[in-house]
Amino acid sequence: EKWDIPSAIVGGDILHSIIHGHILRSIEQDRIKYPQLSIQFLRDLIYMVELKIGSSVIDEMFWAKQDDMPSLDQSLEITAGKTAPLFAFSAAAGSYLANQSQAITDDMFKMGKHLGYAFQLIDDVSDYFTNNKDTGGDLKEDKKTPILVMANKKDPILTNEFRKKNGEVTSEDVTNFRSIFRAEFTQILTWARKELTSAQQYLDKVPPNQGKELIVSFFSLLKLQIKEFESQLN
Repeated sequence: EKWDIPSAIVGGDILHSIIHGHILRSIEQDRIKYPQLSIQFLRDLIYMVELKIGSSVIDEMFWAKQDDMPSLDQSLEITAGKTAPLFAFSAAAGSYLANQSQAITDDMFKMGKHLGYAFQLIDDVSDYFTNNKDTGGDLKEDKKTPILVMANKKDPILTNEFRKKNGEVTSEDVTNFRSIFRAEFTQILTWARKELTSAQQYLDKVPPNQGKELIVSFFSLLKLQIKEFESQLN
């Protein structure tokens, strides 16, 4: 009960501030081998990751308290901002540390951005397929994810019936929701596959290495998950 969402966010901000302070002090004391790289790393961490993710989380929390729905574009923007910046930064940071060229670093950043977006889209869909107590958690919490926004646009009256159940949503309700809005789920999976294809195009430009092989394996895992969801929808 102590660590609710707002306090967790503040706690994360405090931890980030501590990390930033340690990096800056280490630079001032000449304890870092590549100070300029560290400054760039810190700058990118703040502007490419923390601000973007923080903005998306705040927007998501705002819409969670509203009866109205955001537009589909707004919902997709929130979805893209939750995971894509972290994936993009992490991929680019690895390239920085490996002393790769700026071209490779840029390709890794773009790869991570598309990969992170695909991951989040798939993750939103998986909430309606997992077979445990958390199944349909987004629906129970009335999270305005793209699937709920699209469902509301297709049939606002029926969608509202599901939303009014709040925490009382059952696994049967989730199955019915999935069946009724099959086309909307399929569309989101199509978008996820498109993002994976874009990510693959950038990854193909990167020279072979062990890290690349791991990313390719992750690609394969996400593609299998998409196929599994599509199979269940059909």
